[in-house]
Amino acid sequence: MVDSIDTGMVAAVPELKSEADTLAWKREYHIRRREAEWKKKQDELLTQKQTAWEVQRLEKQNRLAAAREQARRKRMEERVQKKHQQVDREYRDKCREVQIDQRMEAWEKSQNASIVSKVVEAKEDDDKRKARLQVAKEERNQDMRHECAERAERAKEEAEKNKKREEKIMQKEAERHQREQERVAKIKADEAALRAERVKAFNKKHVRCVLVSSTSSQPGCTNVTAEKQKELDARREACCAEKAKNRNAAVVEYVQKLKDERKEPFRGPTEKAILSGERSIFA
Repeated sequence: MVDSIDTGMVAAVPELKSEADTLAWKREYHIRRREAEWKKKQDELLTQKQTAWEVQRLEKQNRLAAAREQARRKRMEERVQKKHQQVDREYRDKCREVQIDQRMEAWEKSQNASIVSKVVEAKEDDDKRKARLQVAKEERNQDMRHECAERAERAKEEAEKNKKREEKIMQKEAERHQREQERVAKIKADEAALRAERVKAFNKKHVRCVLVSSTSSQPGCTNVTAEKQKELDARREACCAEKAKNRNAAVVEYVQKLKDERKEPFRGPTEKAILSGERSIFA
C-alpha cells in the first residue's frame, strides 16, 4: 500500500517553484505515507483479530462438539452400565428367589416334621391324661358314692331324730296347751270366786253406787258390774284364744320347716350347684 502511495505521489509530483512548496509537498507526502502505514497496520491488526476470532470460534465449536460427544458417550456408558446393573440385579433377584424357595421348602419340611412329632406327642399326652382322668373319675365317683351313702345314712338318722324331736315338741306343746287351759280355767275360777266374794262383801255394806241409774230398782250396782265382768271375760277369752292360735301357728310352721329339711337332704349351696349342673363334681 505504501509502494502504491509512493508511486502515485511520484507520478503526481507538481511543479515545485520554490523551496516552501517542496517542503509542503514533502510534508504532505510523509503525512499520507504515515496514514497509509497506519491503515496498513490497522488492517493487519483487524485481520489478526479476525483470524484469532475465527480460531477461537472454531476451537469453541470443537470443544462444544467434543463435550457433546463426551456427554453422549457418557450417557451411552451410563445407559449401558444401568442395563448391566439391571441385568445383574435381575440375575441376583432370580438367584435370591431360588434360594428363598429352597430355604422355604426346607423350612416347611422341618416344620411339618416338627408338627407331626408334636401332634404324636400331644396325642400320647392326651391319651395319658384321659387315662389319668378316667382313673381319677372312677376314684371320685367311688368317693362320691361313699359320701352319698354316708349322707343318706346321716339324713336317715337326722330324719329319725327330727321325727322324734317333732313328736316330743308336739307332746310338749300339747302338755303346755293343756297346762295353759288348766291355768286359764283356774284363773277364771279364782277370779269368779274373788268377784263373788267382793260382790257379797259389797252387798253387805249397802253403799249406794253413783253409777246406778235413777230407774234402777236396787240400790247397789251388782247388775252393772256383772255385765261389765261378762264383757271383760269375753275379751279375755278372745285374747287367750288369739295367743293360743298364734302359738299353734308358730309351732306348725316350725314343724313344717323340719319336715321340709328332712325331705330335702341336699340343701347346701355346693350340693345344689352340683345337682343343677352348674358345678362339676371333679372341680
